[in-house]
Amino acid sequence: MTSSTGDPQTRIVEWHEPLLGTAVEIQLVLKGEAQEALGRSHIARAIEEVVRLQDLLSSVDPSSEFSRWSQGGLPNVSRELHSVLAEAAKWQLSSEGRFNPAVADLTEFWHSAQESATVPTPLEAQRLATTIRSPRWVVSDDGSVKQVGDCSQCTLNAFAKGWIVDRAVDYLIVLDEVETVSVNAGGDLRRSGLDPLLVGIENPLRSFDNEPPLAVVSLSNAALATSGLARKGFSIGKDYFGHIIDPRTGWPVETISSISVVADDAATADVLATILGVQQPTDAIVEANELHIPVFIVDCNGRQHRSQAWEQIEVVLS
Repeated sequence: MTSSTGDPQTRIVEWHEPLLGTAVEIQLVLKGEAQEALGRSHIARAIEEVVRLQDLLSSVDPSSEFSRWSQGGLPNVSRELHSVLAEAAKWQLSSEGRFNPAVADLTEFWHSAQESATVPTPLEAQRLATTIRSPRWVVSDDGSVKQVGDCSQCTLNAFAKGWIVDRAVDYLIVLDEVETVSVNAGGDLRRSGLDPLLVGIENPLRSFDNEPPLAVVSLSNAALATSGLARKGFSIGKDYFGHIIDPRTGWPVETISSISVVADDAATADVLATILGVQQPTDAIVEANELHIPVFIVDCNGRQHRSQAWEQIEVVLS
C-alpha cells in the first residue's frame, strides 16, 4: 500500500479482547512495504506493556500493586503507580470533587438499591457523598503520595484506562519505522503521527450498527474520550438510572446521555469527560468554552450541544 505522497506503507489493524475491560483496537502505519511481521511484533510488545500496566493498576485484582497499596500494604510504590496517584489527586482537587476515586462507594450504594428494588432518597445519597468528599490520598511537599483516609474501596477507573492508552501510543510512535498510531480502548482513543483520523460519534439513544454518526471530528496528534449512559446503569423497579454518578451529590447523572471530549492525551480526555459529564449540559459547555476544550454532548432528550472548540474540528460530511 502507498500513501498519498506515493511512499510505500504497511497498514496493520489488530483487535485484542478482553483488555482494559473492553476490546482494544490498534492501528499502525509503517514506512515501506512488507513490514507486517515487524509491525505485529511491535504491537505484541505494546500489548505486553498494556497488560503489565493493567495488572499493576487494577482495583479488582487483590494482588495488583494498586490494590496492595490501597489496603495499606505497601510503604513505597512504583514510578508508574506514583504518577497515576499524583495525577488523580491533582484532578480531584482541581475539579472540586467532580472527579473522585472513592466514587466506588456510591456505585456499591446504587447496586444495593438495585438488589433491594428500593430507590434511595436524594438525602440518603447526599449523606454518603459527604463521607467521600475529602481526598483519600495527597501529594506531600516532597512529592511522595501519602494516604490520609481509607483507600481500600478506591478505584482509578476514570483515569487509568486513558493513561494506559497513552503509554501504548508513546511506546509505538517513537519506533523508527512507525509513522502513525491509533489505540482505541472502548471509547478512549488516541491518534499520533502523520495522518489525521476521522472519528464518528454514535447516537447514544440509537446505538445501532447502521445508524449514522451524529458528529465527525478529525483527530491529529490528539485524543478523544466518550462516556455515556448507554448499555449501563441501575434498574430499580420501573426506574432506570445511568451508571455515571455525581460524587458531590451521590445521585446518577440524568441530563446527559453521552459526552465526548478531545484533549492532547487520552488520560486528560478521559478525566475531563468525567468532570464535565456530571454537570448540566449547558453548564458543561460554558466551562468548556472558558477552557477552550472541544466537547460534544447529547442530552437525555437527544439534543446536541457543541463547544466552540468542537465546532472548529468537526468535519461536515456530504
